[in-house]
Amino acid sequence: MFRSHLDQYTQALAKDNYADTINNNGELFREHLSLWVVLVDKGYIGLAASARAIHPKKAVSGALDRFDMDRNKEVSSDHVVVENFFGWVCLLWKVSYATFVWGQKLYDDIQRFTFALTNFHVALMPLCLEDNATIVLSWHTQQEHGS
Repeated sequence: MFRSHLDQYTQALAKDNYADTINNNGELFREHLSLWVVLVDKGYIGLAASARAIHPKKAVSGALDRFDMDRNKEVSSDHVVVENFFGWVCLLWKVSYATFVWGQKLYDDIQRFTFALTNFHVALMPLCLEDNATIVLSWHTQQEHGS
């Protein structure tokens, strides 16, 4: 699906002037300076020629070296965060996983709204235990500073 809608996705991944000021020099940043990164599965190998796509490395022959195994572990942990977020979106908002027949423009607006609500929800009820510790620390810091 990504390849068949490549124009729309590259437009959505394009950085604006403000985003260009953010240090984002991760994988493939030299090849795609003006695009945000997208995490994809192994089924999208080769997409990096068209978009800033990061996917797990696949062993061509034999096993992966230590560097590629560590990289795959990091990519996999990023996938888990994304999957947890989308899991919450679908759990909280049926419109996110049900068949939607009212038109793409309305769907896009509704999805943006559900993502905003989910971001707020995650700020109050973190997805991971580590996130909870970070948020509690943030609340304590705000209370100390009278915010």
